[in-house]
Amino acid sequence: GVGISSFLRDLRKVVLGHGNFCLRLSRLMVHISLLGALVSAQCFLIYEMRVMVCPNHVHTTRDMYDKFEAWMYDNHTWVTAYDDRRGVDGFWDETRFHSMPKEDQETICALPFAHPNFAFCILLIWTFTVIVDIRRLSFLVKLLIGRVPTVATVYDIFRHDDDERNGRPIREEGKVIVVGLTLGIKAVLLLFVFVPRLAVNTILLWLGCRWLVATDNLEEVFLNAVALEFVLNLKELIYLAVIPMRNKVETQELLIPMNVEERAGYLSYLGAFGWLVLGILWVYLYLYHLQGVLVDYKWDIRAACRLAPHVHWASG
Repeated sequence: GVGISSFLRDLRKVVLGHGNFCLRLSRLMVHISLLGALVSAQCFLIYEMRVMVCPNHVHTTRDMYDKFEAWMYDNHTWVTAYDDRRGVDGFWDETRFHSMPKEDQETICALPFAHPNFAFCILLIWTFTVIVDIRRLSFLVKLLIGRVPTVATVYDIFRHDDDERNGRPIREEGKVIVVGLTLGIKAVLLLFVFVPRLAVNTILLWLGCRWLVATDNLEEVFLNAVALEFVLNLKELIYLAVIPMRNKVETQELLIPMNVEERAGYLSYLGAFGWLVLGILWVYLYLYHLQGVLVDYKWDIRAACRLAPHVHWASG
């Protein structure tokens, strides 16, 4: 977005010595620093969630399910690698749920694991939220790294007139046309912009799913989902809050030709629906096979909660 636009415009001016050198260099350094600060802030928030937030929810959920298993299987249990108890098949006694303290009934039935359909939908929504950003990133990588031609010098980045004063880019219908990027610029964008952003998205997807399924209250699931989206979309917040209007206008003026003709076909018409399949597949695999919140989960909470419809959340 605005960072890439400023990087291309100001780097060209600085390298060629055109315009106000100090002004262009200052704006270039501010945008580079802002990009670094943004990635650092996201990494800091991810670390804090990983170390200070998620473990508390995971511990609480594991402790509640440990007690549930011991109660429902009348202490006929075995111990997992995380020192949690799991019921031995054949000793499940559904009648014991009615004698469990009501507070414990309400607590265990408020877990997302007691409502797999609800948990699946929440995780799917969060997954699609991350996929939106991944698709934007994928588009930029294909466009700037793959489709934009490689030029020899920074001077040739924009369409320009050699006889024009200071080699200023030519505006066509108010747009500055990007002709190509140097190999060095492509490498910088890939290593310092696109790769970190993909890493943040990937870690947030995994950590977000873990936090959401470990939340010990259905009401807080929605609040946690909003908090996760806040971290993911922090760049949009920064863009709206602190970026000068002139910089936004210059970003909108930048035009990068696609340099490709896409014919009608199955891939062009239906290819994007592959993200739908990928999202559903990820949620299924995570919820039923990859989640590490309740290792060796027996999917027996829902069956118990259905036996007591009077319990809050049990019939959800």
